[in-house]
Amino acid sequence: AEELGLENTHFTNPHGLDDPSHYTTAYELATLTAYAMENSTFFEIASTLKYTYETNVRSGIFVNHNKLLYMMDDCVGVKTGYTQRSGRCLVSATENDGLILVCVTLNAPSDWQDHKTMHGYGKSLYKWEEITGEGELCFLLDVVSGEKDEIFLTNTEDISICVPKGKEIKTVTELPRFLYAPVAEGEVCGRVAVYCEGICVAESSIVSLEGCEKKEYPGFFEGIIIKIKETVGKIFDE
Repeated sequence: AEELGLENTHFTNPHGLDDPSHYTTAYELATLTAYAMENSTFFEIASTLKYTYETNVRSGIFVNHNKLLYMMDDCVGVKTGYTQRSGRCLVSATENDGLILVCVTLNAPSDWQDHKTMHGYGKSLYKWEEITGEGELCFLLDVVSGEKDEIFLTNTEDISICVPKGKEIKTVTELPRFLYAPVAEGEVCGRVAVYCEGICVAESSIVSLEGCEKKEYPGFFEGIIIKIKETVGKIFDE
């Protein structure tokens, strides 16, 4: 809870039953759920309708009490809860085109309908936008004083963002006009930044796909000798 910044949450047991020192908020439960749904095992468990088990002693079926899994095709969890003191509590999630929405109600007698309405509202406001995949962008940049005149660069991460519908999205590539040698393979040379309404909402580093050593130039006298040899060589060739 502390790592996620849940300042108004304090868990005293793992099951959520009543305890004077056990408290949380709807917002912080949503924050915790969004984090938990990134775990593939948790996601699989929360979205499972039924699970059949068998041991050496017995066999049976676990049935998920979250009715939204039956009522909504895009529902992927998450958890019901009830005590006499807390009333009906429900955390739910839906997934559409990569966009996961989380809804929370506490002490809500009509929670099933409330959540269907809330998810419908949320889906009308937001969309999931895939900007680029890892390595999809390629750049060619000049190198000064290098063994190579230019090198290739690319982006290091996928960029996908959740943004409000109707908002302007702008992708900006930030790179210098050229690089000075030496340049190491994998060296960070710039970034791709995505802005929504002027605010940076995602970014990916741009790195070199190859290294480039600095070109060694001869000293003054060594340069004269090399020039004389080149000139003599041309005379004999002619």
